[in-house]
Amino acid sequence: MSVPEFSSMIRNDSRFYYDDPDSLMEGFRNLVYDVIKPRIPDIFTDIPAANLSVVPDPSPDATGAFYLAGSYDGSRPGIFYVNTYHYDAQ
Repeated sequence: MSVPEFSSMIRNDSRFYYDDPDSLMEGFRNLVYDVIKPRIPDIFTDIPAANLSVVPDPSPDATGAFYLAGSYDGSRPGIFYVNTYHYDAQ
């Protein structure tokens, strides 16, 4: 299978998309909290004290997802916004 064929398959197969906003958020939270976060100390030595929140953004005009950095001292968490309006395109 060529790269263009593989790309087309992924874009057009519903197995690779979420069924509803709740499953989209569950998928992103699992990825962030259970897969990425435990590996951060293996990659970085200087880790900010701020927590990270993964929150829905139901706006029809929002991008797929975006991140706002928290404060380094931990007083404000980082926030990862996930567009749940277009859940079926992610």
